[in-house]
Parts: sequence; C-alpha cells; structure tokens
Amino acid sequence: MRDRSRIVLSMNRLDTATRARVISCLVEGCSLRSTCRMTGVAMNTVLKLLTELGAACDAFQDRTLRGLSTKRVQADEIWSFCYAKEKNVPARLKDTPGVGSVWTWTAIDADTKLMITWYIGGRDAYCANAFMLDLAARVDGRIQLTTDSLKAYRWAATLAFPPGSVDYAQLIKIYEGVSSNGPDSKYSPGRERLRRGGHHRIARHLNGRGIAFSRRVGHAARRLPCRI
Repeated sequence: MRDRSRIVLSMNRLDTATRARVISCLVEGCSLRSTCRMTGVAMNTVLKLLTELGAACDAFQDRTLRGLSTKRVQADEIWSFCYAKEKNVPARLKDTPGVGSVWTWTAIDADTKLMITWYIGGRDAYCANAFMLDLAARVDGRIQLTTDSLKAYRWAATLAFPPGSVDYAQLIKIYEGVSSNGPDSKYSPGRERLRRGGHHRIARHLNGRGIAFSRRVGHAARRLPCRI
C-alpha cells in the first residue's frame, strides 16, 4: 500500500522556480496578497517560505559578515509597531514582547552601504548594549561611529569597543520654524549640528529606508537581498 503522507508532501512542495518567483515578489516590495495572486501560491505556503527564508538570511548574515574592514559606520533606529500603536495597546497586553512599538537598530557602512548588523527590540539601554556588542564583534580595526542623540548609544559604545578602537560622534538635527510640541516637528526640514566625539567630519546621512544594500568583494560588487 502506498504511503499517502508522502504523496501529499510531494504535491505541496514548491519547485525551485516557483520559490524564486515568490521571493522575487517579496524582495521587490509586493504585499503577501499580491504575491499570492501573481504566483498562484497559497497564503500559508508563502508565509512558511518567508519564515524559512528569513531564518536562512539571518544565519548567512551572522556567519558571513565577520572581520569587516569597515572605516565609517552610521547607526540609527527605525520605528514600527506590531498589533497596535503603543497608545492603542489594550491594558491586558501592556509590556507584552512584540506588541506595540518595535524598534529596528541598524548599522550601515557609509561607503559601501552594507548593512553590517541589525537588532530588533525596544529603544532602551539593554537593546543598545546588545546591538553595539554585536557590531563591535563584526568589524576589525578603528572605525568612525556616528549615531543620533540617543544617550544609550554613548554608554553602549564605550562598553562594546576597546579603548582606542572607535571615534564616536553624534549627529543632532535642529528643527526650525515649527513648535517642538507640534505634530509636524519631526518631519520638517532641519539643519544638522555635529556633537564631536572624535576627529572625523561626517560626510553623509544614514539612509534608514534603503531597500537594498551592496557590498564590495575584492574588485566585484555583489547585490545582497534586504532582510524581509
């Protein structure tokens, strides 16, 4: 008698070409529903593939991005939320991990635009320390590190990097012409002021919304997929 469980497994397994189509849609920014419509793959199958892809990308990044000869690193935090915005989270779900505001800490090479590392958590000293320790473990030599004015960065950088291995500076935006309490103050054009923490002038801003990053390997440039 034939094993019916094997028949079902083989019928539900996606071939390589279909997987590539699904992943291409997701990397290009298509929604889950539009990906399902264009590829003809069920929603649950796309979600399962997305989970497996994320784990594979995370393992590849953790294993490969070591011993980097980076010279200039820019770090920032990207805000998002899960389930609901912080002010709308029900009392029964307050302080539940993964509910409310979620921050993605990012460190990018200012020259090659390589995303060196990232960390997902809160916007507090604990996450800042974990993020900086991971960054310090991936770079070799002395670097110039630039962040925003979040106080947790200063202490985290001091603890993570050995003495003499980092020149640290904060880039602070000063907004003019709007009330500091107004809803538009965070999105208005501003001028920058550099709080010196080393002997390096800042050349560019961190592009926190980049959708893809490239790194230089030898004399060839390779494209790296962004993390989904």
